[in-house]
Amino acid sequence: MTTDHEFARASDLLMQSLFDSLLELDPDEVDCDLAMGVLSMQFADGKKFILNRQSAANQIWLAHGVTAYHFAQDAKTGQ
Repeated sequence: MTTDHEFARASDLLMQSLFDSLLELDPDEVDCDLAMGVLSMQFADGKKFILNRQSAANQIWLAHGVTAYHFAQDAKTGQ
């Protein structure tokens, strides 16, 4: 089981890695911002996605409109 501190650190590293990757893309294709553990992404077609950490559930949530995806770490693989 992951501690709250371990989850916060792992999720911060994930968010920063994703943010860094997005910054390598054409700025006309995606506008992104990372602040306070929330990664906001807006694409050229107007679609907006929000990625944030849900510490109480030890999950990363990705939201787009009314759709939400929940991601948890696999205990066996650590992924």
